[in-house]
Amino acid sequence: LKTTLQPAIATKLDSPKGSITVELVAKSSADRKAKFLWSTKKEDNFAAKRATKELIIPKSDDWKTYRFEFVADDTLTGIQLEPGGPIAVQGIRVYQHQAPVNLTFENAAATFSQNGYPVATAVDKKIAPTNNGWAISPNVAVPQMASFQIKDNLNFKGGTDLTIVLKNQFSDNQHTLGHFRISVTDAPKPVMYGVPADIQKLFAVAKDKRSADQKKKILEAYKKTDGNRTKLQTKLTDVSQPRPKDPKQAELEAELAKVSVPLKLHPTVAEYKRAIELSQKQLANPRLTAAQDLAWALINNPAFLFNH
Repeated sequence: LKTTLQPAIATKLDSPKGSITVELVAKSSADRKAKFLWSTKKEDNFAAKRATKELIIPKSDDWKTYRFEFVADDTLTGIQLEPGGPIAVQGIRVYQHQAPVNLTFENAAATFSQNGYPVATAVDKKIAPTNNGWAISPNVAVPQMASFQIKDNLNFKGGTDLTIVLKNQFSDNQHTLGHFRISVTDAPKPVMYGVPADIQKLFAVAKDKRSADQKKKILEAYKKTDGNRTKLQTKLTDVSQPRPKDPKQAELEAELAKVSVPLKLHPTVAEYKRAIELSQKQLANPRLTAAQDLAWALINNPAFLFNH
């Protein structure tokens, strides 16, 4: 669909109710406002109360995609585009729930790749007549496998539909796909495919000659191939973390530490306490007491003071 639209254009639909996404592919010779209105079987007319938010279609010579979202409370029967002036429209697409998302792949691996056609080029988003894409010559008579990992984590609400597109565009038009099978997994990253090269070397060592460290590496590599075990291990690690301290408990502990600090002695009490300690030392040494009494008598004797 390529046309220039004047306000407004309506399209009849028969779509289930729920979350709706409308994609508008358009361009404009000037900045224009645009919005969509919709009708349902319950209210089969386009009313202002059933309108999406306005978006600006900026002035541009390139086709761009704009998304409008709304929720229909009954079966959708039509949508109406209301641009604020003439705009060129290339296409309008309507999706129930979320609009399609293009997935990016990484961590490509294969049992075998032809020279010049590594498996990583099958998902590099490039299309070239040669030296691009996965090939397996001369091992065409041997079953081969490849795996790819989704780069970004996806959060689907409920189920979802996957559309997988295989492009076979070799330049001579004589090589086609043979028997093949596609499968998906929900195993956590990283997706393990085959046996890593370092583990293959360990398998080359006779079983009775492997060291304890080599046996441990083989066991750890095997554990990683079990997706359920990996999920359980992650969950076990999470639940094994210490529980965060209750703020109220922290407050009470701080208050307890504060009141547990010993009180400082009153100066008078400290003086009496020191006097008691000195008296106890005095009583424990009679000779010291006698010497002090004699010195005190001499000091206070007038004859002693006069002569000395």
